[in-house]
Amino acid sequence: MLNCPMIKHIKNLLPRIRNHSKKLDHIEIFVEKPWVLIQEPLISPLFEYEFYRDNKTLISVGGNVSWGTWSLTPSSQRLILKNFEVELLLETVFIDKSVMILKKSGTSDDFYVFMNRIEVPNLNFQEYFDMTHLNHPEVKNEHPEVKKNHDKKIELSSPENEAENKLSLDQLKISKRKLDQETKKLINLLKLISETETRKTHLTEELRKTKISISQLKDSHQHLLVHGPDSESLIFNPEENPELIQELNEVNKKQPNLNRRQIELYLTFAEKRSLPSEKIGDHQKFVEALVSAKLPTSASHRLFSSHSHLHNYKNSLKSFMENTLLQTTTNTSVETI
Repeated sequence: MLNCPMIKHIKNLLPRIRNHSKKLDHIEIFVEKPWVLIQEPLISPLFEYEFYRDNKTLISVGGNVSWGTWSLTPSSQRLILKNFEVELLLETVFIDKSVMILKKSGTSDDFYVFMNRIEVPNLNFQEYFDMTHLNHPEVKNEHPEVKKNHDKKIELSSPENEAENKLSLDQLKISKRKLDQETKKLINLLKLISETETRKTHLTEELRKTKISISQLKDSHQHLLVHGPDSESLIFNPEENPELIQELNEVNKKQPNLNRRQIELYLTFAEKRSLPSEKIGDHQKFVEALVSAKLPTSASHRLFSSHSHLHNYKNSLKSFMENTLLQTTTNTSVETI
């Protein structure tokens, strides 16, 4: 899962790097390479992918292996990726020998970023693109007056030439100073516009996802101002979160015989988007269902993330989720997924 700053960084990069992208139909650039799916923050264990020429995909999660398939659409610019019984249609955004950026077809910001762990061992996406952009600028702007004066040959063979050359150099300094001032103004203006649009987009998305009114948002903000981020009075209310109840009911339908260890794994993944590697081996199929979203966790993760500093709220949320998941649990521990 990519956070908003990384999505913003990708969107800002695309106009500069798009012309440097390779074509997806040149499969040599991505087959038989060690790719790692980048998530923010980078969770452990890593999700590692290798695409083979026979259209098979090796998927490793902390050393636990499963197989999927890949294929290209006739346009050769979209990748059909099937893993953990989930099939995705992904559009090519950018690809080179080090980075592959794909976007879920039909979406605007559902990005999948893969990095070649041999080419970029530290898997630092932003550092890699900052360095390559500096080495490969798409446009080099040069002020016409500055270029003209750079190209002019200066001859110091006479007092007249010296006076003329001094005047040209003074004009060059004034032009450069004016150019620097105007450039600085433009950069500040673009930064202000970008920050304003980002805040507006983020607020709109949060309102849509949580389905709360402006007045409720103000009340929540006022509550935090009065009581602080560690309020002891705010607890989870099931009646205000029908999406979570629906999600848990769906989990119970798909996995009616959850044992307590599986419930613990579910709660940990929903809250932190990470899993303890020492506990994965006993519940491999269950973990695969979690990370592939076959068992949904989006509603619960959203509640954990938006109340990350409210300890009583998180504890009451965990208690409610655990009791709900235990309602249909029997004494058997056989996995159905």
